[in-house]
Amino acid sequence: MKKNKLFQYVMATLMVLAMAACAPPKDRVPTTPASDSTDDLQGEQVLSTGTLSGANGYTSSGDVQLIFSADTQTYSLVFENFLSSNGPDLKVYLGTDSGASDVINLGDLKSTSGTLRYDFPASSFRPEFDTAIIWCERFSQLFGSADLRAP
Repeated sequence: MKKNKLFQYVMATLMVLAMAACAPPKDRVPTTPASDSTDDLQGEQVLSTGTLSGANGYTSSGDVQLIFSADTQTYSLVFENFLSSNGPDLKVYLGTDSGASDVINLGDLKSTSGTLRYDFPASSFRPEFDTAIIWCERFSQLFGSADLRAP
């Protein structure tokens, strides 16, 4: 009788572990394409543009623009036609290089595809910030970057 109880316990434990392994991780980025509005770009100045490329075996692609709005005194980093590998704890940085050594964190990656817009105050910006970065904060891993240059 004891062997039967042990067998049932082992089987129940294995089922719980199997179900947990198949569940999607809670800290992954949503995969539903984002559609942040870029309709209000009229009247805003495009300061620099770039093309995102993947790094370290990860996919990252799309067009990137750094925009300034004199009306609101804000900057925006806009990703269009964006596509990225998924991963845990992905962030969007704007920095001086793809090594993420001198950056401002613009927030969590909103989606692995679509059009993404990250607004931030003028007080956070420095002219030497010329690299858009997709970064896995948990593992200090570069997923992709774009060098931004004047159009």
